[in-house]
Amino acid sequence: MRFLKKLLPFAVIAAAALLLLYLPDIGPERYTDLATFFKTELKRQSCPGYGVAVVSGGAVLYVDALGKDGGGAELKVDSPFLLGEAGWPLTGLLALSLARDGFVDLDAPIGSYVTPLADIPGLSLRSFLTQSSGWSPQDFDDLHPQATSLEEAVAILASAQPSSPPGLKARPIATGFQVLGLALQKASGQPFADLVSLRIFRPLGMGRSSANPSAFRPSLPKGSASFFGYSLPRRVEAPSFAAPSGTMTSTASDIAALLAYFSAPEKFPRTPIPARYLRSTVFAGPASASPWSYGWLVETDKATGQITELRAGAPDL
Repeated sequence: MRFLKKLLPFAVIAAAALLLLYLPDIGPERYTDLATFFKTELKRQSCPGYGVAVVSGGAVLYVDALGKDGGGAELKVDSPFLLGEAGWPLTGLLALSLARDGFVDLDAPIGSYVTPLADIPGLSLRSFLTQSSGWSPQDFDDLHPQATSLEEAVAILASAQPSSPPGLKARPIATGFQVLGLALQKASGQPFADLVSLRIFRPLGMGRSSANPSAFRPSLPKGSASFFGYSLPRRVEAPSFAAPSGTMTSTASDIAALLAYFSAPEKFPRTPIPARYLRSTVFAGPASASPWSYGWLVETDKATGQITELRAGAPDL
């Protein structure tokens, strides 16, 4: 009991600190425009800075860059940001583009493109597009900082035993998109960065986006991390080989063009893939029990089966 009495003041102080820290997030807010909303949220969420794009029906409603990077430099709409897992749909879109043109068969055995994984029955490119390859982050080191190439990353994955057969469970791994990147390179005979530029960035006018980390590294804003509401500088790792899984970059204005295409592909004269093909694949929803489809995490209405939300990247990674 004496111990509890001594502990009580510290518990009260801790509770008060947490209350002060999170109190600004309590209660709904009313905003008259998007600029006010994002500027207010920048302060409320103790975020140093970010780029933002809002689109609807193929039209760009709002594009901006707010705040500063981890080094204190002002962010601009043409500041390059690492996409991280938000770049997975770009790899998925590239896979669709190459499949439509006959370079790859998404359902063919994976050994047709990536020989280290040839011994696993039922494994295909689609297994990785739906995040149902059988591996989970608990089965191997999904970050594998020792890898220096896509081949080495795939070899690390191949050396680990998957915890389930392909298609049984959906568990997101970043290395799966490195497998896809290697397969697309081998099938097309072109480097991944060139493929993304030729088939996605150029048709959509995304001139400030890149899948070549060595090209954008000097201009990359310094990273930051949040610690109890305070922003601290953070070193950003961008391995040159990992573009398919996270080290592509883009700007707020370029991402606006990408989102506009996804929201209304029929309005774009030059597209990575035609609107009808996009709607019959990505917007048809997952082809299996997995909620993952071509790099998107898909939420559907249980009653109607209609897609209610597409989320880029894994929120729990």
